[in-house]
Amino acid sequence: MKIGIDTFGCNHGNSDTGLYLLSLAKYLKNDENMEFEFFGEEEDRYIFNHDNNFKFVPMYLPEKHNSPFWWHIVGFNTFCRIQKYDLVIIPSAIKFIPLFSPTPIIAILTDVISNSYKNESFLKRLCIKIGLKNAKKIIVPSKFIKNSLKSLRINQEKISVIHSGIDHSIFYARAEVSEKYVEVSTFSIQKPYFIFVAAISSPEKRHCELIRAFSIFRSTHPDFKHKLVLTGNEGEYIKEVQNEIAQSPFATDIIITGYIPHEEFPKLYSEADGFIFPSENESVGMTIIEAMAAGIPVACSKSGALTEIAGDSALFFDSRNIDEIAKTLETIAKKNKKDINTAEEISWAKRFDWAKTSEELLNTIKKLIAK
Repeated sequence: MKIGIDTFGCNHGNSDTGLYLLSLAKYLKNDENMEFEFFGEEEDRYIFNHDNNFKFVPMYLPEKHNSPFWWHIVGFNTFCRIQKYDLVIIPSAIKFIPLFSPTPIIAILTDVISNSYKNESFLKRLCIKIGLKNAKKIIVPSKFIKNSLKSLRINQEKISVIHSGIDHSIFYARAEVSEKYVEVSTFSIQKPYFIFVAAISSPEKRHCELIRAFSIFRSTHPDFKHKLVLTGNEGEYIKEVQNEIAQSPFATDIIITGYIPHEEFPKLYSEADGFIFPSENESVGMTIIEAMAAGIPVACSKSGALTEIAGDSALFFDSRNIDEIAKTLETIAKKNKKDINTAEEISWAKRFDWAKTSEELLNTIKKLIAK
């Protein structure tokens, strides 16, 4: 059985979809029954290979914005026939997918039907909608994403929820260190602090609401000297967040780090007093599971997929209620983080493991091929 894996749209491993595929690739192995072959841009040749020596077929497309999209429409099926694939996995199916393929397709969607999809041309949205409807199987990492696909009138029976995982060899509870500062990349962060990890990309992330809540918390509790650390790519919403910080009386205690390599997150998490995640409409939110595994208190919005992903192991708040967020910060700050039941969080986080995710994906492949 020969399985093609499409790396187009994964931003060379630097997007959520790219991280998803990178993590899966660590647990996929060729054997006498199953051979995996990756294909995509030449730049991806060594990114998704790891130590498993997967064959990679580079594609040389015109350097135009829509080239990968149109190649999936007009060239994909011929390519699959030449490569003799028995099945193809497309992790970025919300961007690129053929209208119809004689080769069975497993489409993976790691996000809701986003604004970027809604803003596409009618023709492109129609092509993607038809392609998803004709895919043999659709895999999503949350029920929230599955429900979002109802708007496309896709048969819910062919959509399977397989939760994403985390790397437990990296994210685990560590012994607390006595140093007053945490050193990451080019930053030295003084403890104690709360941390929020998310791209500063839209109002739905609720950075401004968190900043206001933090200011209320610090104003009403002058004995607490916590800082607020905002980590993530600086996107379209950065100016609004910077303006909000400038208006805070505690502006010097609010730190925007920008991009931090993922391998530095365990240190950031383990030294924080709490992980605060006010984002709305979040499709997965695996950073809260990483923080749980690190053994620190987690508080998040009770919207989107977060109640599904966090279970009963987090503190929840209304992300539009600034006073409620401030009260949550107070609850975490007043208790030593060891006094909060992080053991329950750690136990819950163990449910999310890439080895389990890859096993469920392999079982899905075997069932599909057996039909």
